[in-house]
Amino acid sequence: MYPNYSTRRLSVLAAMLCLLFSVHAQLPPIKALKRGDSLPTLSLIDRNGHPIQLSTRPGKLLLFDFWNVRCIACIHAMPKLDSLQKAFGDTLQVISVTYDSEEKVKALFQKLKIPTPSFPMITADTLLNQLFPHQGDPYYIWVSNGKIAYLSNGWSLTYDNIKDILAGKNLRLTQRLPLPNYDYNETLLTPSLPLEEYSMLLTGLLDYHVASSIQTLTDSSYGEPYYLKAVNQSRLSLLIKAHWKEVFGFDARRNLHPNRFIVVDSSAQELLLPIDRTNEDDWKRENFFSYEVKTNPAEGRSLYKKMREDLAIYFPYVTATKTQLLPALVLEISDSLRFNKSKSSSNRKSGLEWKKSTIDINNLTLNNSIVTLLTESQLSSGGKLCINNTGYSGNINMTLPVAFDDLETMRINLSSYGLKLTEKNFPIKTILIKER
Repeated sequence: MYPNYSTRRLSVLAAMLCLLFSVHAQLPPIKALKRGDSLPTLSLIDRNGHPIQLSTRPGKLLLFDFWNVRCIACIHAMPKLDSLQKAFGDTLQVISVTYDSEEKVKALFQKLKIPTPSFPMITADTLLNQLFPHQGDPYYIWVSNGKIAYLSNGWSLTYDNIKDILAGKNLRLTQRLPLPNYDYNETLLTPSLPLEEYSMLLTGLLDYHVASSIQTLTDSSYGEPYYLKAVNQSRLSLLIKAHWKEVFGFDARRNLHPNRFIVVDSSAQELLLPIDRTNEDDWKRENFFSYEVKTNPAEGRSLYKKMREDLAIYFPYVTATKTQLLPALVLEISDSLRFNKSKSSSNRKSGLEWKKSTIDINNLTLNNSIVTLLTESQLSSGGKLCINNTGYSGNINMTLPVAFDDLETMRINLSSYGLKLTEKNFPIKTILIKER
């Protein structure tokens, strides 16, 4: 039975609801804060339901630590934050902030069996992430004397930096600012004319945060990369990217750092991140660049050759190659009839299609699919290169499990396509980077 509301009561209730929704609709949007702004009065509640009193008085530092449950670097930084909090006592106030739910955070600490930090933690945050919008964690907001002093990366969080800011000194920290009007699909610096070929090396973008990656585009007609965009990459990463495909025969998407196949000579040690990371910001100002290059494959222009020519002008380094007998994963044909069935002669769209537990390889070469995926999986744990020793350079169509780090599973599945994967010593080129 429905309640017997009078017409008057219904009218009053309707009026109250209209007023409520009207007030909610007229609330002003939350404005993001920037460096130099005053921190507004905030009512914050920690994960235990306790109010947080913010320390913004002179002589104190308030530090917001933004993190999420999928950020390994964030989790590893918590013991360090705890130590800093205990070292500086009430002159430092650390507040950890995540948009993840309390349930996810609780499950994480139970799974990892790590101690809960001593500083307050805010879960399921909706306010501070709007005041300090950002891409990528960890992310730190430094509030000194009630004003936003710095928006920084994790490496800036050192004992000396905190000691200096408490002493009233100015820090030379790299800021984490969003790149204005940045579009991942657009060029870094749009040319005034639609040029078919150009290249440029830029500085001055280090304070702007863009997810660290090197983006390349491949021409569908020629199957060759023709455009590359790198934002805030080290000189070493650019050098490795420029030479990798020439030496190893396939492209590199990740692991652009020294390993057993890429050696930095003693004359070029300044390319390496210092062991003492206290001055990491200064080191990155000297070693980080943004680079963009475009070539025309229709004219036979090689993107990476152009990149190597540019870097030879910009940087005082040269590379040398040496062939050594090293342990490798070698891909070979075991059954020609089976393998021939996987060969692709179609003109359909090329690419990798990732699914829940499998990956479809559509109209790609062995080097641009299996070899690359196996190598990336191996190098992430200091393993071996995968070498294509089949003698086949055409395209294939295959479906494999998403288990490239499970070599036994990969062997079984590759054998169904007439391929075998063996571990053995194989002549492999290595790259030596040295000062010119």
